[in-house]
Parts: sequence; C-alpha cells; structure tokens
Amino acid sequence: MKNNYKNTKVAVRGVHLHSLAAEIRYKNRLDLCLIKIEGRSNSVVSFTKNRFPAAPVTISKRHLNIVEPKYFLINAGNANAATGQRGETDTINICQAVSTLAGCAKEEVLMFSTGVIGELLPASKIISCLPKLFEVSTQSGWTEAARAMMTTDTFPKIVAKEFELSGNRYSLVGICKGSGMIQPQMATMLAFVATDLPLSRKALELISEVALSKSFNTITVDGETSTNDAFTLISTNPEKTGLIDTDDPSFELAQSLITDCCKELALNIVNDGEGATKLVNIKVKGAWSDEEAKIIAASVANSLLVKTAIFAEDPNWGRIFSAVGASGAENIKQSKINILIGGVKICHHGKAVEELDESEVKTIMSSRKFDILIELNAGSSSADIWTCDLSYDYIKINAEYRS
Repeated sequence: MKNNYKNTKVAVRGVHLHSLAAEIRYKNRLDLCLIKIEGRSNSVVSFTKNRFPAAPVTISKRHLNIVEPKYFLINAGNANAATGQRGETDTINICQAVSTLAGCAKEEVLMFSTGVIGELLPASKIISCLPKLFEVSTQSGWTEAARAMMTTDTFPKIVAKEFELSGNRYSLVGICKGSGMIQPQMATMLAFVATDLPLSRKALELISEVALSKSFNTITVDGETSTNDAFTLISTNPEKTGLIDTDDPSFELAQSLITDCCKELALNIVNDGEGATKLVNIKVKGAWSDEEAKIIAASVANSLLVKTAIFAEDPNWGRIFSAVGASGAENIKQSKINILIGGVKICHHGKAVEELDESEVKTIMSSRKFDILIELNAGSSSADIWTCDLSYDYIKINAEYRS
C-alpha cells in the first residue's frame, strides 16, 4: 500500500466540485461551493448535537430520510441559524433551484452553511450564482472547496491520499473548516471526506462513527458547540464493483485510512484555533472509567485559566489540578494525582514536586506543541483531547467578528 499525504490535487473518481465568490458576506474570496456525486455512491452525514440546529441542518436531515444525496451545496459567511421559518424556506428554495439545474429531486440536495448566526441568508444572491456553479467543475478542486468554507480560518484544511489495494489504485480526500466555537461533538465545523474505495452503507456508518470519536470529537478550542456542525463521509463506486462490507479483509484498512485522515483534519482545526499559539494534547490516564477520563480531559482542556497559563508559558499546575477536581468525576483522590508537562512531573500525589526546576518546564511550554499528562491512579481508562491556548487575539477576532 502506498500513501501520498501531500498531493492536494488528488481526484476522487465520481466527485466533481466547483467553487466561486458569491460575496455572501466576504468580498473577493470564495464562499460558495457545489459538490456533485456521480453514479452509485453511499454517504453518511453526522450533524451537530446543539438543541437549536440551523435551518440547513433541519432540512438536510429531512432530505436524508427520503433519498441518497447527489449534491452538497456549501456557503460561508452566513449560518442561516435562528432565522425561523424564513430560514427553512430559503434553504428549501435553494435546494429546489439546484435540483432544477441538475435535473434531480430537491431531496437529493443537501445544504450546509457556516458564519454569522441570526441573520437572514441572502437566498436570491445564492440562487443567482448557481448557474455558474454548473458551468465548470473539476475532480481536483478540493483546495478551492476548502477555501470556500472558511470563515475565521487562516488556511484551507485539506488532507489528500492515494493508495493501492489488491492491485487497484484509490483516492481519499478530506476537507474541513473550523477555527473558533470548537468543542467535542464537533463544533462550527464542516467536514467532507470522500473516497472512491467502494464501501457498503453498513461499513461507511461504522467507519464514520469510529472516525468521529477519534478525531473531531476529541478537540476543543473554546468549549462552544455550533448550530451548524456537519461531518459528511462519501464513498463512490466508479467501477461498479462489489462493495466492501464490515467482514471484508479490506475493511480495517479502510477504517484506519479514513480515521487517520479525520485525525489530521481535526488537528488542523485546533492548530488554527482563533488566535492560538500552542497545540496541546491533554492526556488522562488511570481513570476509573472511559467516561470519567473524557470528563476530566475536557474540564482541563476547556479551562480558561489553564488555557491562559499555556499562553503565558506558565507551569501553574494548580490550575490543572483545580480543573480536575471541578470536572464532576467522582472516583478521584487528591493523594493519587500526578501531573506532568512534556514528561516533567510538576505534581506528585496531589502536591508540588520539591525542588522543581520550573525553567525546564517553561522551555517545554515555549514549544508550539506539547502534552499535559494527568495520572489519576484510579483505574485503567484513558482519554486524549487536543486543545490550544487562549490569547489576546482570540478576544480581538471574536470582538470584531461582525465588523
């Protein structure tokens, strides 16, 4: 098997893309993308857990219950969230306009939006741009599609791989957007991963579940969960061959490749956290249960005091210690907790390490990337969450978001 992680011009057979600048909110930048799926395909879409989902989420869920999607329309700059019945009507009208041009049912069109919440979507502007999206498309326009989804992102997030399996050559491409409002269970995140490796629906659903749990649901930037999250996994079958099911020898390889792709995309999101200067892996080991491990990791990763200490490169382990105690986990004891930063122990059995050389820890924390390990010594469960620091620029970016 051969992989290529760097070629962003990789084409996925059966997938065509076209992006353009509709100026929905931003001037002179791509903000509208259409993804078309040809022939036989399977797709699985996971949406936000926010109890106030945006109109495109509501309508797309409805469409998914009726038929397999063939078109995915994505806009940036306006979330079409908290827009009431008007928002849903606008989404339906746009899907209808796409279906008219495509010659398909409107239920075969899904829409995804990201941007400012509470403002009406300029539906007529989007509809007027749709004919141009159908004029030209390419199988290698993934970088442009990634740019068209960006809001406060500073770079397009894309992972592209080519691999061989049983003498056949396949492609896997993933794109996503996300920089702020990032919290486990996805968040202000749109992600699309496509492969021309033919996978059954059962296989795709299981791979999607595993990939999400090990990637996008293990990151946090600011503890916020968006109204518009969506993760879409697509498998085409251009050769019309037999589908790979969960009992196929190739299934584990497919699951590994797609999960690794999602992990890389997820880390790109945290690395591009609004104003972020650090990428930090919060590792919890020796927890009583998997659930408690996750609760504790999330508590530390989302602590504003911990995040500002990380930004300051200050080994203030008391903030980490406090976040563990405030997590809500019940099966923890102060006298058993150890805390290490970059492998250097700074807390032993709930107390400060005597004669600690903080300069060594400060040097570790001056790196762009490091880990914080919390040993609970209460069981055998563990959890990892990637987070970032909280800088002055995070405040500035979000204070000026609607400017």
